[in-house]
Amino acid sequence: ALIQYILLHGFTIGWRPGEIIIQKVSDVFLDDGYIIITETKKNGQPRQIFPEKDLMTNLRRKSMKNWIEHWRPKVANKYSKDYLYIQPNGRPFTIAYLQRYLGKHVKPVWNYYHPYIMRHWCAIARLIKSKVETNNWDIWDVKEWLGHDKVTTTEGYVRYAKQYYRNAHYDW
Repeated sequence: ALIQYILLHGFTIGWRPGEIIIQKVSDVFLDDGYIIITETKKNGQPRQIFPEKDLMTNLRRKSMKNWIEHWRPKVANKYSKDYLYIQPNGRPFTIAYLQRYLGKHVKPVWNYYHPYIMRHWCAIARLIKSKVETNNWDIWDVKEWLGHDKVTTTEGYVRYAKQYYRNAHYDW
């Protein structure tokens, strides 16, 4: 379950690997529908995002609510503190251990996997979603979602989004 939650949340939210390991349960506001992301690349600057309601509170999916209320407590202990994602032994992740842990379980299924790819795919999928919904590549919304300083960083993903969109005209 841990791997499934990290992957689903990672691909949907677009965490940087360093953000995954420092996020706190108290950064997730289920009732209000938002998450405060502590940006490691920007000296801990907070960024607020409003994920889709399904990701936040759906009772039948791998939502934040299900993770926080049902799965996380199964392994939480005195070492867990308020960290959102914790190892099976209840301790917080380190970057190196997160990479090894996910790699061990994901690489046999998809050899090209590395933790940062979740962020790349999030950018591409959000661009495609904007194209499907508005018939435009909404670079600014994706820039804000991912917390890019420069729009040119986000623009770099448009080429890939166009390639995937040509093959499949639907919301990824």
